[in-house]
Amino acid sequence: MVFQDTIKLFQTDGGAYEITSLISELIAESDIKTGTCHLFVHSSVASLLIADFADDSMKNDTASFLADLVPSTDENSERINQGMNEFSVDMRYALSQNSLTIPVSNNHPGIGIWQGIYLWDSSQNQTERKITVTITGE
Repeated sequence: MVFQDTIKLFQTDGGAYEITSLISELIAESDIKTGTCHLFVHSSVASLLIADFADDSMKNDTASFLADLVPSTDENSERINQGMNEFSVDMRYALSQNSLTIPVSNNHPGIGIWQGIYLWDSSQNQTERKITVTITGE
């Protein structure tokens, strides 16, 4: 059996947003007991990740680390030619992923007890993000 839906999230600013409960609801709706759940974000400046985020400080630390790893600065923009002015964003995206696959076990996401599924958006603009969720199994 295959189940597919697209969820839309409206972000007011960049950062990490937990989407575990949304994915759990879709898996329950799919009525698939055992299989896989594939997520794909339709954006070149947003990514998906699973992490052990027991509290907000861990989430913020991860977002800060990724931003520090490849910073966006005016200094960088001046060194890179006009055709590559989004270089920093592209490099962050290259280090992250726009798709994610997790197991489905007993009609629930098969992730660890402290793990969460997050959308990380490096854009600071208000925008809508689409995530296509495809669940396959029986």
